[in-house]
Amino acid sequence: SCATSDPGGVRSGRWGAADEDAPSAAALPLAGLALDVDELAAYGETLHAVKLRAERAGEGWTARVDATEAVGTVRWQDAGEGAVQARFERLLLGRAKAANAPKPAPAQLASLPALDVVAERFGLHGRALGRLELQAFNRDGLWHMNRLAITNPDGALTGSGTWQPVAPAHTDLAFTLTSGNVGDLLARLGYPDTVHRGEATLTGKLGWHGAPTDIDYPSLAGAMELTAAGGQFRKLEPGVGRLLGVLSLQSLPRRISLDFRDVFSEGFAFDRISGSIDVDRGVMRTDPLEIRGPAARVLMRGTASVPDETQDLIVTVQPTLSESVAVGAAAGALNPVAGVVTYLVQKALADPLEKLFSFEYAVTGPWRAPKVEKLGKTPPPAAPAESSTQGQ
Repeated sequence: SCATSDPGGVRSGRWGAADEDAPSAAALPLAGLALDVDELAAYGETLHAVKLRAERAGEGWTARVDATEAVGTVRWQDAGEGAVQARFERLLLGRAKAANAPKPAPAQLASLPALDVVAERFGLHGRALGRLELQAFNRDGLWHMNRLAITNPDGALTGSGTWQPVAPAHTDLAFTLTSGNVGDLLARLGYPDTVHRGEATLTGKLGWHGAPTDIDYPSLAGAMELTAAGGQFRKLEPGVGRLLGVLSLQSLPRRISLDFRDVFSEGFAFDRISGSIDVDRGVMRTDPLEIRGPAARVLMRGTASVPDETQDLIVTVQPTLSESVAVGAAAGALNPVAGVVTYLVQKALADPLEKLFSFEYAVTGPWRAPKVEKLGKTPPPAAPAESSTQGQ
């Protein structure tokens, strides 16, 4: 896009690569450029209220950009497919996504320049994500992201990967996401009041069709590992926060609440969450994901579909009984040593008392209205076989 001046002032216009009326570089050699336009489109992004001042610098350009979405300095080198070095005070990509808004058609790009970008204030789809560092280069038709880092007071994302911009466009990303306060990070991402406190690390390798800035869930595939500790799920409404409603167990209706009302109804506190998650076409599978809390141990096995927002899970809930039972026995028994021995035996046998009182549930249907079927108590561990020499 560009602005051309006429006696009446400045008017907005657009010059495409195939526009026969567009002036060529040979016909219009420039030493400098000043643009004041309402819109400027480039590489699939649109900037508004743009003031751009640029001057020729050797085989490239140096420009100062001041727009609603971007404020900073950009240096462009012409060699090869081009190289951009940019330092932004503010860089906001992608408009905020409205609920149920149709997905825009992806930008058709033949190639991308090499990038060395730092943005002190980076935003994506209306979310303030923090500081961005991105280094990328072209090789064999692929855009290689050899460094990606997004940091803010609540967490940090680091990663590397590739993007094939030519159809069929595809992104592959290896990443690590860490947070010292999961609740604050989720609030930053648009899910406030879902988790209180908590530390977490999520690592994985994922791929999807399309650009790195817009995950396509129907084509999402890969694997992830999750560990978290020291947090508590808030009292959520069913379906809030997408998968968070599944993890919190508060999205399950009355059946499980009647069995474990005190454990889940006001927010399940967790000491640790751990598990591996495989992803195929947006369907996440785990076997199992374990959530350990002071009140219960929960095991989740099965699938959750992100594109369809449905689930097919087996949830095992084991109330944490061993510690309280053993301590009570130790305190009240005539011989406290016997109570201590009981506690040690329970632990050595992997908490058989907890397993004896555990329950299983089949959880199916949509996230917002899950169907829960109580499968009953899980069977206690089998007794060891008697020795063949007994009674001889």
